[in-house]
Amino acid sequence: MYRTLFLTIILVLAVLTPLSTGAASVVLTGGVGAPVPVEPERQSGLDAVWVVNSGGSEPLKAVYTPTVAGAAVTWSRFSNLGGGYAEPVAGAAGYELDGLMPDMGYIVTEGNRRYCFWVTDYASKPFELHGITTGDSDCNDITLLVDGTGARMTYTGINGRAVEIDREITVSYTFPVYDEASGGYVASEVARNFSYLHNEMHLDAPLADTRYTVAGDRFLRQWGGVQSLTGPDVVAVAVSATVTATQGQRADVDNEQKDDNIGTLGGSAPVEVSFAAAVTDAVVFTEWQMASDPDFDIIDLRFTDTGFDYVFTESGTTFVRFVCANADGSCTYTSETFTVEVGMSDLRCPNAFSPGGSPGVNDEWRVSYKSIISFDCHIFTRSGREVAHLTDPSQGWDGRIGSKPAPVGVYYYVIKAEGADGRKYNLSGDINIVGYR
Repeated sequence: MYRTLFLTIILVLAVLTPLSTGAASVVLTGGVGAPVPVEPERQSGLDAVWVVNSGGSEPLKAVYTPTVAGAAVTWSRFSNLGGGYAEPVAGAAGYELDGLMPDMGYIVTEGNRRYCFWVTDYASKPFELHGITTGDSDCNDITLLVDGTGARMTYTGINGRAVEIDREITVSYTFPVYDEASGGYVASEVARNFSYLHNEMHLDAPLADTRYTVAGDRFLRQWGGVQSLTGPDVVAVAVSATVTATQGQRADVDNEQKDDNIGTLGGSAPVEVSFAAAVTDAVVFTEWQMASDPDFDIIDLRFTDTGFDYVFTESGTTFVRFVCANADGSCTYTSETFTVEVGMSDLRCPNAFSPGGSPGVNDEWRVSYKSIISFDCHIFTRSGREVAHLTDPSQGWDGRIGSKPAPVGVYYYVIKAEGADGRKYNLSGDINIVGYR
């Protein structure tokens, strides 16, 4: 008996309690093409934004899905003054609102829940193109003069603040892009996005001969009616370049002194650096410049090739840059300045070593040096017999005479060398071969 009564109560409650349908939503119909949803800003207080095209025979209608089936709702409408000025929609009843007025906001109230949305009319601001010409241009910018319509579109939030809708109008053209793999520029199709149509569009000056195409907008793309128009040929006059400076890698010599104060380019002479420049289409004149002052008031050396290798053999700081220009010199490009620092020279000679001892530990006689550009060293026995001749400061004597270890004792060296700073070295002294167990 109790079970029957319990089931009866459950059935009664099921009849009397409204069923939840989930989150509220609104769907719009009517106009030309399907209404296009636009994601609203969170700060706008809106749940949805729609762009509709009110032209055509089918009237606009909004259909509301409540959170609770059968719940009563009311409709109100607000202008660009914001939701605080909303007024009831006369004659609106139920979940459907016929004869929807665009460029207005709507509030559907269900109990203590409000669903807010805005409707923007495309028909009042259509996108149309009639012609494209080029206006003023220089080495940095070019102006496209566009004859057409596609004004700024907005929606209004509950707070009365206007928010721009991006119409996604594109301007596409050919623009060279540096390709690191090939070391040159390759033609690439690029596109700039505009939220609405500007009758004067300011763009970067072209670096290659090209044509500009304007196309849009996102709503016509949705409705299958994109418009596009291409302007006349534009001859590039602007110039640019991509430059690199790469220092040659020498073998890591442990007896060459390191200079931690030197920047990314330079060090102990001789220093070999490869300079390279890739240039855009309009470049006719090219020149690498070297100077001893960063302002290049006096240019010491000039190279007209786009790439070259140079060996720095003099100590000090050298500044290097690349410049290029178009045929009449009206547009120029100047690269960043590369700084090459070559250290002062130094040459020091040890007086003892122990060949045949611990491998890699003082088992070879070598000088300690920096920025030595010429080197000539002779090593003799006490009787004057030459046992070694070294022509590079990185070389050493392994303590052997011919194929046999030299006897323990005193030997002599004579060195003539020159540093990158012009310093002359005339050195001589003893070399002691120390015995070992």
